[in-house]
Amino acid sequence: MEFMEIYAEGGMIAVCGFLLVYMIVSMQKRMGEQQSALKELEIENRGQSETIENVESILLKVLTRLDKSDDRLAIRFDNLVKETNDMDNQLSEIKGVISRLNGKH
Repeated sequence: MEFMEIYAEGGMIAVCGFLLVYMIVSMQKRMGEQQSALKELEIENRGQSETIENVESILLKVLTRLDKSDDRLAIRFDNLVKETNDMDNQLSEIKGVISRLNGKH
């Protein structure tokens, strides 16, 4: 019986050793796959970062251009209001002159 117990114990040690070696080999294989996946993600992330920077740059340029356009539009509006006020003053003067000529005072 002692031989069987030693044989069984040796067999269990061998099975545990085999499982340990299999686990280590499996983990190394997974680690290699994960490293290659991480490198691919790093490359993809770098490309996405560049794209985001380009989009930000374009948006800032568009916003700057819109801001300048708004400023120009505000200046034009102010000039139109000023011209309209000047014309209103001139029209008031003309009406005053006409009313004095007609004697309506």
